[in-house]
Amino acid sequence: MRKLILMTSAAIIAPVSGLAEDITCTATPKCADLGYTESSCPDNKGVKCPWGEAWFCPPSPPEVCEIGSILYSDMTCYKEAQAGKTPIGVVVYVDGLGGGQALALKSIGRYKWATKAMDFLELTYYNSAEAASQDVSSCENSKIIMAAGDKDTYPAVWAANEYKTEGTSAGDWCLPAAGIFTSYYNNQDIIGTGFDRAGGTKYIGRTWVWSSSMRIYNFPWGFSLVDNYGLSFSGVTNLGNVHPVFEFVQTFEGMCNVHPVFEFVQTFEGMCKGAFKYTCKGENENGGVGEACGGRYTECTCDEGYEWWQGKCIEDKVKWGQCTGYAGRHCQIGDILFSDGTCNTDVVDAKTPIAVVAYISHVGCGQALALKLLDTKYAWGGYGTDISGLTNYTSNLTAATDYASCENSKIIMAAGDKNTYPAVWAANEYSTEGTNAGDWCLPAAGIFTSYKNNQTSVNLGFERVNGTAFTSSTKAWASSEYNSFDAFYAYFGGSSSTGVHVWTRRGSLEVRPVLEF
Repeated sequence: MRKLILMTSAAIIAPVSGLAEDITCTATPKCADLGYTESSCPDNKGVKCPWGEAWFCPPSPPEVCEIGSILYSDMTCYKEAQAGKTPIGVVVYVDGLGGGQALALKSIGRYKWATKAMDFLELTYYNSAEAASQDVSSCENSKIIMAAGDKDTYPAVWAANEYKTEGTSAGDWCLPAAGIFTSYYNNQDIIGTGFDRAGGTKYIGRTWVWSSSMRIYNFPWGFSLVDNYGLSFSGVTNLGNVHPVFEFVQTFEGMCNVHPVFEFVQTFEGMCKGAFKYTCKGENENGGVGEACGGRYTECTCDEGYEWWQGKCIEDKVKWGQCTGYAGRHCQIGDILFSDGTCNTDVVDAKTPIAVVAYISHVGCGQALALKLLDTKYAWGGYGTDISGLTNYTSNLTAATDYASCENSKIIMAAGDKNTYPAVWAANEYSTEGTNAGDWCLPAAGIFTSYKNNQTSVNLGFERVNGTAFTSSTKAWASSEYNSFDAFYAYFGGSSSTGVHVWTRRGSLEVRPVLEF
């Protein structure tokens, strides 16, 4: 109405004044061009366009990211869809400390987990219950896998890593850990609603998706709604869907980019886009590395004699009988193990060598063989007794999978004294500088198979410290049992592909102690 009146006034006045040529009429601006784009605002909490029925509505304040929240490209979270914002994911996991992970709105295709078999020294193996409750390290797992090979070798994790959206870049997304999918499984109704509101695709039925978590060698965990905890496993060369996840840390200021899943840590200031997980106030921690976000760091600095390893400060040396993961990071097969718990490929002045590393497990545990055979030959012992709790291996191939040197030794010693089981007791009573009687064990058959598969490097280690390598005639007992009358032993002069054979437990053979760390 006002617009019409103003134009009419101008038409009347102009002729009277005689100045029509000096008057310029300016069109009234459009409400939409000035930001008045809404037909109404909730509770009229907005500003009405002065010359139209259009409104400018102030944006809703961002909400704390919760399971089922929609994650937007500006790193804000809302339960409901927000006009003018671009959704990029739905939150499927939060840790209660500000950290969280959001799945992309859709899977990005089907890929093989890997194109060949590969073991991972730093990637933990989980059973179903452990994977469901413990492994939420999506981006940490992904980095380990990517470090082991390129996109042709590990297509699934690289596909997730190369995913990007408005507000994120390639490298910001990861292959989800198994525990993230279990959180989806346990909260599928509210998460499904989030995907519906964001225009994404929720899981149905037997849709099967890869995780970055491993069950055993060559078999990663995957996810579908019909499995226990949502988890099942498959061979690495099979095809599975890839659904990237974003890890984040939310502060009261914004979001710190953690890395792909979108992992996040939440505070009342906003969200940190990054892996800002650690307060660095724990045991043996003395500050953070780099800049902080919401009082958290991506990693911590450690007291002297400790190093940052898998989210904590650990003592910078191996410990007998304790698997800290240090072995897999710093000790390699063929390295010399010294009495102070350190490893090196060659002799180190002022350090005493005590063994040579013959085996490193997939989780970074190690075992090292003593520098020499014991001076006396011993019988395995207990002829005619099937030891309770000790596995009977039915072939050299199955025995080659036995790495439980000290576990076997303890079971055997519990079944009888040194007169009954001489070989295992002799290994147990061995000691060196830096170790005591009780630290050493009788090697399991798998340790000897690892030796056979790595003879060149292990024998070079023995040579460097004037130790004694196995010869083609050496026969040494293993702690692996065949049956009540026979046990396995190492012999590398025969045709066995594993280097282990079966002989009567009454016979006397060499003993070479092994140290677990």
